[in-house]
Formats: sequence, structure tokens, C-alpha cells
Amino acid sequence: MMEDTQGSESFDIFVSHSHKDYEKVNLYLEYVNDKKTGLGKIFPVFIAHKDITPTKPWEEEIIKALKHTKIFIAYLTPNFKKSEWCGQESGIAYANDQFIIPLMDGSKPYGFLGKYQGMPIPSNHRHSRSETPTTTGLKEFAVSIIKSAYDDKRCSSMVRNKIFGHLNDISSFSQTDLVFSLLEHFKPFTEEEKTTILKAYEGNKQINQAGSADSLIMELKQNE
Repeated sequence: MMEDTQGSESFDIFVSHSHKDYEKVNLYLEYVNDKKTGLGKIFPVFIAHKDITPTKPWEEEIIKALKHTKIFIAYLTPNFKKSEWCGQESGIAYANDQFIIPLMDGSKPYGFLGKYQGMPIPSNHRHSRSETPTTTGLKEFAVSIIKSAYDDKRCSSMVRNKIFGHLNDISSFSQTDLVFSLLEHFKPFTEEEKTTILKAYEGNKQINQAGSADSLIMELKQNE
């Protein structure tokens, strides 16, 4: 499950959402934020607690996080439109020329967000009483979000450097699945990057026993 983040930590991703949609944000962005099974250790995420009551110190934390974040995710729902806080956060992100990803769950980008292409919540991932999103679907959704950031020149170097910088720190099979899906998107690799991948594979059981890394490793070894 997602962790509620606040304090002095530096964040790469800021998630703007209505507190009324916290549970859905918690569900759909689990593999973006979780530090054990997801990408949260590589790309720290700022997300307000579902029960937080904004105070002056909390306002300062939000401004601080918005100032330094690289990726701004707007979780668009009818509740988002009604939230004064969400509107203010979006305006700050727009003014800071941050990479903005509008996630559409019942609402389309509007206002400051109208110039950005929205990313829909895939229909087979939508939350309902009779349907639960699959782990595979949620992982693919997380990867697609980071891929879109990588494809933007403002975030490309940061995303690539962070992935390679954390290869040795992968701590679960689930993280291996996510990271190696992203690595496929990073091709071609420099010789230094190839060496980093191969060394991480050889020295980390969470990578070499996961299975999801084998195809890329075989490809790299064949081209040595």
C-alpha cells in the first residue's frame, strides 16, 4: 500500500488529488509510490494524507514539494475540479513549467491543464464494486507514467540517471519487473550502462532470480 509522505524529504513526483479520491489514488498509483514493490524508492512521491487538514506549516510543505518536484500528476475526477487546493497546486506546477501528467478518471484536463494530453485510467483498471485491477495492469500503468516522463526532455536525464543509479538497490522481484520494463524503453545503451546492468544482474538475487530480467541480459551478453 502507498505510504503517506511529508516532511523534509526531497520528492521527484507530486500527486495532486482530492482527499475524497485518496483510496483510488492509493489503488492506481501503488506501484509508482511503494518503496518496496514499486518505484517510490527511486522516484520519491509526495502525496498528502487523506485526512490532512491544511495548516500554515502544511501549506509550506506543499509549496516546498511543488517547487522541487520534477513530475506533477493531477488525478482528475469531478472531486478534483471542486477542490481549491488542487487548482492552486496545478497553477503552481504550470507556472514552474514542470512535466504535468493529467490522469483522467471521470474528468478531462481543463484550465491550466488543458494544454496537456491526458492519460486515461484504462477501462480494465477502473475501480468498481465488481472489478479489482490486476497486479500486472497496475504495474503496466506505473511503467507507462514513468515512460511518459522519460519521453519529455525536462525529465529524460533525471529518469534515466535515477534508474541506473538504483539498479544495485533493487529489493524485490516486483521492482525488477518495473525497472527492466523501463530499461527496454531506454535502448540503446552506452557501454557503461551495459556494464552496470550486467553487474547488477550478477550481484543481486532480486534481479537474477526474478525472470523478468533474463531476456535483456541474454541480449546484452550476445552482443558483447
